[in-house]
Amino acid sequence: MQAGRMNIVRILLKNTITSSPNASIGDPLLCGFPTQPSGMTVFLMRLPDALMRRWLLVVAALLLLAGCSEAPVWQAPAQRWQDLTIHVETRPEVIVPGMNEFLLIANHQQRGFINDLLVEVRTPHSHWQQAIPDGALGVFRRALPVDAEDIRHGRLYVRLTRNGKHGELSFPLSKAAE
Repeated sequence: MQAGRMNIVRILLKNTITSSPNASIGDPLLCGFPTQPSGMTVFLMRLPDALMRRWLLVVAALLLLAGCSEAPVWQAPAQRWQDLTIHVETRPEVIVPGMNEFLLIANHQQRGFINDLLVEVRTPHSHWQQAIPDGALGVFRRALPVDAEDIRHGRLYVRLTRNGKHGELSFPLSKAAE
């Protein structure tokens, strides 16, 4: 491939040197090529290959770094209640002592809006608090305090109310709490 590019450079330089004063628009002379080949011209012709090599090295380095990234964050397994599947996400993704936001995501099997669900949550060291719906798509949010003992052995308790029926679910806060 390199030899092919060098041949193109030689042909362009040859055409540049022998071109007539009545050159057409596609003539290399009008495209900025000098009449005498210089080191700068050859350098400019090789520049795209050097940039391409650098780009490939950067992409390869990023792929290697991505391969060395942390394992996925542990999440409590989803649970079912009536025709809903409930799973929990946290912000930050890894629970830390202090305030943590819990996102409860309720999915219908029929893929419809969930507008008749009341969700309340608590941790072992807090009281029941209503989770706030984030739109009508079945996402509920609430920030709750979590201490170091809760992270190791605690659970997130969820109370659900829908169409007059009540249910409770319990999600571990860590893999060790399962």
